[in-house]
Amino acid sequence: MQIHPYKSASLDRLGKIFDAGIWLLLLLTAVAIFVPFTPEMPAGNLDPSWQMGLNQAVAQGLSFGSDINFTSGPYASIYTKLYHPSTDLRMMAGSIYLALSYVVILALVLVNAKRWWMLVLWALYAGLMFRDPLLLSFAVLADIVIFNLVSAEEGSRAPSRWASLHVAIAFAPLGFLPLIKGSALILAAATAALCFLFLMLKKHRALALVSLASPVAAMMLSWLLAGQPLALLPQYVIRMAQSSAGYTEAMATEGMFGQVIAYLAACVLILVAIFFSKARSSVAARLFLGLGFSLFLFVSFKAGFVRHDGHAVTAGTAILLAALLLPALITSNFTFPAIAVAVFSWALIDAQFIRTSIDRFGKNLVSTYAAAWDGFKSRYRDETLLKRRFDASLASLRAQSPLSLLQGTSDIYSFDQSFLIASGNTWSPRPAFQSYAAYTPGLATANSEHLLSERAPDNIFFKVQPIDWRFPSMDDGASWPMLLTGYEPKRIENGFLVLRKRQQEGARALPIKLGSADHAFGEKVELPASTGPIFVQIDIKPSVAGLMASVLYKPTQLQISLEMSNGEQRRYRIISGMTRTGFVISPLIENAEEFSRLYAEKPLRDWKRVKSLSISAAEHSLDWNRTYSLAFSQVPVIPVPEIPGLNKRHHFDAALSSQDAQTLEKCTGAIDALGHALPAAISISTSDPLRVEGWLIGSIENGSLADAVYVVLTDAKGVHHYLNTQLAMRPDVGKYFKNPRMSGSGFTTLGDISEFGGKYALGLGMNNAGKLQLCPEFKFPVTIVP
Repeated sequence: MQIHPYKSASLDRLGKIFDAGIWLLLLLTAVAIFVPFTPEMPAGNLDPSWQMGLNQAVAQGLSFGSDINFTSGPYASIYTKLYHPSTDLRMMAGSIYLALSYVVILALVLVNAKRWWMLVLWALYAGLMFRDPLLLSFAVLADIVIFNLVSAEEGSRAPSRWASLHVAIAFAPLGFLPLIKGSALILAAATAALCFLFLMLKKHRALALVSLASPVAAMMLSWLLAGQPLALLPQYVIRMAQSSAGYTEAMATEGMFGQVIAYLAACVLILVAIFFSKARSSVAARLFLGLGFSLFLFVSFKAGFVRHDGHAVTAGTAILLAALLLPALITSNFTFPAIAVAVFSWALIDAQFIRTSIDRFGKNLVSTYAAAWDGFKSRYRDETLLKRRFDASLASLRAQSPLSLLQGTSDIYSFDQSFLIASGNTWSPRPAFQSYAAYTPGLATANSEHLLSERAPDNIFFKVQPIDWRFPSMDDGASWPMLLTGYEPKRIENGFLVLRKRQQEGARALPIKLGSADHAFGEKVELPASTGPIFVQIDIKPSVAGLMASVLYKPTQLQISLEMSNGEQRRYRIISGMTRTGFVISPLIENAEEFSRLYAEKPLRDWKRVKSLSISAAEHSLDWNRTYSLAFSQVPVIPVPEIPGLNKRHHFDAALSSQDAQTLEKCTGAIDALGHALPAAISISTSDPLRVEGWLIGSIENGSLADAVYVVLTDAKGVHHYLNTQLAMRPDVGKYFKNPRMSGSGFTTLGDISEFGGKYALGLGMNNAGKLQLCPEFKFPVTIVP
């Protein structure tokens, strides 16, 4: 059948119009995804605090790699999309560059893609794409550009005269990305090295040099534009590599292993499809492409499954993108089986964390463009709008956790930098400025040395805030001796212990050595006698299997079991990089108030003393050597006679006990901790406070908060005693329920129980629209003894 020339020309014209429309749509999509026209505003809690801290570090002109050592760089706002007046222009310019680069590189990659498949890729980007896999995918796209250039030559097609320019454009973002997010460093370096070696093998020496020179030049130029000293760039790269290496053990959490299996199965099929493709490309070219995909999929695997929580979405989206790129590159019998398994892997992860439905997918498509358009209009109609929102966010943070404005410089432990910066205090951060992130000996030592330097802060707002059930004093544990001798407590304020740098020179005494020895996993180790806090350094080394596990996946977790002086048993997670530099093991310090008692003339009660310890690996793992070395020392402390606010307690409302209360069928909330431990039966002295933390929602149906939340002690006669609580922000709750108002559902209390005694059931109650209501779910046994 012959097609009339006029119809053929018309079809060809329509095809070109369709192609132009698709590329315009992809360009608009990239701009909408990359460019934060409607940026995030500062908030409280852990993640928003490091995001704001990095912006503030740039605003203060701090040097990354020296003053600041974190897992993100001076362009972190491109990843976080967090607004700051000093970084907004840089964030917007960098994001626009990435958006334009991505589309140009995609055009070089999809030269052989069918039109309908480009629509599939567009739907993926517009409806499902997240920031992490999008940034990481620059590497695999650069690999594909090289593969296409070499394949064209192997197919007897003359390479483009613009080949050097194409390579320069494709590889420049690889130098920029590590200044945004540290996890891109290893992938970018490995990709550039792989492409250089492959091009040299194919005798494309000029292109090989361009593949190395382009990212290096882009990194240097971007570093200088960020106002960073060029001499510190090598140190930044080294510190970033060290942080990335320590991340695996320190931040690992467990998740559904079935998701890992599905992901790996999809990876295998993708690589099989590439290697057994029907293309005319050589075995070397297919092997190169497979290695490029392997690097991308491996780094995405680590990004998604080391900290196996919502991070798994990164792996799910990455495997979907990798599979959907295949039809544009190769022809293989394994292509669609690989896509099917990749879709299953993505769906398995999505079902746990995102739960994408057809309706939600459609809303994502619309919101991708609507949010960008609304933000674009808002920015250029009112140039002061974002600054006003920023100022309002800071005012909200000051109201949530008011901190005194102190003379001199200040830092905050362990996180909550948002509250400190919002307070107007002059921030002087330690290098690893959130304590849980000082997870290598180098980072922990840098933080402790910072306290001995001229840049040490004049004031410190101090809290004990462990994550992932770590041993409480382990985070920044190497700095505690410097805090105890170099600073003195002034008061307890809004849950923080306020420390002031001592003026006397030479106030810091040396620790007193108490002994050292080698021990085996599971062995009970008695603590030595001491008149002061006991500091321990534990050197636990990984086995060969453990080193391989750290590189390829993650090692099993280490645990420390404690026997307290009163016979109570405790178990916590420990990190080998943190134990090497040491931490206070006894007395067991679980909050700021207990830390403050280390300075007091009256010490902590005897039951806080640790009698013995035992180290083990979860599930009897082979990832660690079975023996370890341990050294004890006594930390010198300069006592102070009295700490204002130390004994401040919340009180029980006696009038409420005589009122009738309604017992609800169900409440929406949780008690997260009793004395910073998992809720369980506890025994507590009348001279100690009753510490309870959690969250409670007034009505989940109406999306309303309670007027007041109470911790309720019910005695043997059924009498309810109502302990007042104070507000604690819980952005995680607001995020879970997709309602920002629910972020105000948190509560905390430090109860005065000096008038109580006997056995009680601890629960929750609330005043909701004038009604006193009790929650039936919470009945934890509590024994109060003299």
